[in-house]
Amino acid sequence: MITCEQCGRHHLTRERACPFCDARPNRRRPVLGMAMLSVLTPAILAACYGTPPDKDMWTDTGTASVDEPDLDADGHGSNEDCDDTDPAVHPDAAEICDGVDNDCDGSIDNDALDASTWYPDIDQDGYGDDDGGVSQCDAPAGYLESAGDCDDLNNTINPDSAEVCDDHVDNDCDGDTDRDDADCP
Repeated sequence: MITCEQCGRHHLTRERACPFCDARPNRRRPVLGMAMLSVLTPAILAACYGTPPDKDMWTDTGTASVDEPDLDADGHGSNEDCDDTDPAVHPDAAEICDGVDNDCDGSIDNDALDASTWYPDIDQDGYGDDDGGVSQCDAPAGYLESAGDCDDLNNTINPDSAEVCDDHVDNDCDGDTDRDDADCP
């Protein structure tokens, strides 16, 4: 078996660069013959990477090829799969809020399917502005999950406020002002 001096990951060719870091391999043990190699490859890879041996260990499906190992059998070889030990991480994966770059685009949790919508609360009354929502995994500073503030520059106007009759303002954000509001006589 040949081991890469730079990254320490095992691979099984002596002429090729390491598929993990592109360094040339350092031969520490004798190279196995091709017949023996084809029998031992799945078991060796399983021992090295904790992946159970199966026929998809080295594949030419998806964008991977025989020259490009697909250690997690997700259809993407190690040159494009940013974590070839996790089958849930590859360029076609959906991004989710988990602190991992699931889709291998170089950004963590961007455009995640399970992101929450956060609303700015400028007046800090506990209700955000419906028009300023952003979709992110974590709340940006000054943003809340609750919306409904019809005047986010005035902290006395929000869905929890009582309607003040004859001030011509929708104080409780129910869409009605003064005489049209059921709260006013």
